[in-house]
Amino acid sequence: MSYQPASGLVSPARSPKREKNGRGDVSSVPEMTLEEIKKSCIENEGYETPELNEKLYLHFRGFKKIQNLEMYTNCKSIWLDSNGLERIEGLEPLFALRCLFLSKNLLTSIGNGLKSLSNLTVLDLSYNRISKLEGLEDLMNLESINLARNVLTDGPAIKELSNCPKLQTIDLTHNQLLGDDVLDELSKITTLLSLSITGNEVTRVQSFRKKMITMVRNTCRNTPHYIQQSYASFHLSF
Repeated sequence: MSYQPASGLVSPARSPKREKNGRGDVSSVPEMTLEEIKKSCIENEGYETPELNEKLYLHFRGFKKIQNLEMYTNCKSIWLDSNGLERIEGLEPLFALRCLFLSKNLLTSIGNGLKSLSNLTVLDLSYNRISKLEGLEDLMNLESINLARNVLTDGPAIKELSNCPKLQTIDLTHNQLLGDDVLDELSKITTLLSLSITGNEVTRVQSFRKKMITMVRNTCRNTPHYIQQSYASFHLSF
């Protein structure tokens, strides 16, 4: 199952305008300045007053660093995909954030950049270079995570997923996952309803589908009845 953003959260396909420097040349390293953020808000039918904006469209801008978001405290969704970000940082003021899109950047790890985002429900980290998950333990309301096309290789690399108590949808397509420990870690996610895992070596293991179904049944057997009923709609894509 391919990841689909929640209805109404599709980012507009607009090409950003890059600032010119004093010589009239296009700057090679755009910065996420207060002026750039305000300009983006206006271009995308937002507000000049930072606190009034619930959505920020800062994708396709070539930003190298997340910064200057201190006044956007009511932001609930932010698009930071297709930039040149190497670190998750500067998001601490966005304590109301629900949806965070960071796909197609240069991230190799998560670090502590998500620590303050306890209200986050949707996280897209696809098309990065992440080899091991970390820093998810504070995402108590996370329901959907997209990790497609990273470089996750084994069970320990995805162990952190079990620290998210409301996680229902996971996309792990086109990583490098291999080994029984991958299924062992997935079996610990008792709220899982939809798993996409195509493009991984682990799916070539004999009787993979049977093992997955058994895993879900065993998890269901040890889960309270009111949660068990939701497993009837469990979806597996590989």
